[in-house]
Order: sequence, then C-alpha cells, then structure tokens
Amino acid sequence: MYTLTLLQLDSKRDLLMEIDQLKLNLIKTALLYGINHPFTISTSQDLDKLIIEYQKLAIK
Repeated sequence: MYTLTLLQLDSKRDLLMEIDQLKLNLIKTALLYGINHPFTISTSQDLDKLIIEYQKLAIK
C-alpha cells in the first residue's frame, strides 16, 4: 500500500516523480493480480489522489 504522505512532497517535480513511480506500480500490480483485485484498485485510488493534488498545485 502507498504510504508516502503528501506533506513529504515539497514540489511539483517531486509530486510528478511520485506519480510516475505509482503509475509503474499500478501497471505491475494490474499485470500480476488483475485489474479488479483490491491491490490494483487501492493503487489506482492512491494514484488518483496524487494526480488531484498535482492538479491543485498546477492551478496555483
């Protein structure tokens, strides 16, 4: 499960790097467990949260 808190991400660049890493984890998880497995869904939700946070930063 994704444990890094948003408070640890101090810049857009850090956030983008974390998003990219989580994308790779999502792909690996989906290939290993399938797209409907709870691990895959949880990883996807974590990715969604980071993307939303990035969008908030991009607006500022």
